[in-house]
This record gives sequence, C-alpha cells and structure tokens, in this order.
Amino acid sequence: LDELLLSANPFGCKGLESVLFPIDLSICRTRMLKRLCLAHVSLKDEGIEVLARAFEEGWLVVKDLDVSWVKMGSKGFQSLTKALRKVARRQLENPLEQGHAYALTELDLSYNYSPKTRVDFDEFLKPGTFPCLKKLDLCHSGVITADFARLAKAIKDLRLPTIETVKFQNSE
Repeated sequence: LDELLLSANPFGCKGLESVLFPIDLSICRTRMLKRLCLAHVSLKDEGIEVLARAFEEGWLVVKDLDVSWVKMGSKGFQSLTKALRKVARRQLENPLEQGHAYALTELDLSYNYSPKTRVDFDEFLKPGTFPCLKKLDLCHSGVITADFARLAKAIKDLRLPTIETVKFQNSE
C-alpha cells in the first residue's frame, strides 16, 4: 500500500482509530506510506491525537501528509508536531529500521482555521522536527502573521534544512 486517500469520509476520530489500530493487533505492523490524505475528515483535536499516537508508537511513517480541513486546533497542532519530531528522531537514529526513505517531505496543514498560539508555533519550530520537509502548506492554518517572520528566521537558521516551498495566505 503506497497511498491511503481517505479524504471527505465521515468516519471522524473513531473511524481513524479503527484504521490505524485494528482490533486484531497481531496484524498491525508499521505502515510506510508515500501519501496519507485525510483532507475534509472532521478529525478535530481528538482525531489528530489518534494520528499522533500512531506516529509516536511507530505504527505509521508517512512521506506526504495532508491534514487540511480537519478542524485541527491548538492541542492537535502541538500533538502532531511532537509526534512528527519523534518519528524524525527515530529515523535519524536508525534509518534502515524506521523507514528513512519515507521521511516526511510534504505537509499540508491548510484550512484549519482555529487560531494557533505562539507556544504552538514554538513547538513546530523546534530543531529536528522537520529534517527532510520540502513542501509546507500553512494557508489559513490558524498560524498568525507574526509567526511567518519567525518561520523565515527558522528557515534561515536551517531548522528546516531541506524546505523548498512554503504556502500561506496573503498577509502584511
């Protein structure tokens, strides 16, 4: 399985949990996906925390993650960021075992309008979170205008060493 495209499904948090954590855990193994699309699935923070748990526990490794339009708030944003940093750390420490070829290179967080705080974005900008990220979409993600200057500084300071494209809405 290379791609799992579940966009616009109404299953929400419980449905995502049943996909990522089947009842029979004996069939559960690390899923390495080139693309996971959960756009327009009403996950909210609870569903994002299920996704984060799958990353943290090593059940999921994704190269291209689309969590646009999922109603992610501050709590989900922080949980996802922390989980992705754990995955990146595991991949760097043991690349063959942890699917380094599937390191996160594309992340779409767009259209999650709930405001994100400075603390949320501090978590996002911590070193080692996105060592392989090339494309980042933050359009209408709830990230405030002032944080885009901080993002630019983080890019300049090589905290996102491989970034090529950042999308965001018009701002001052």
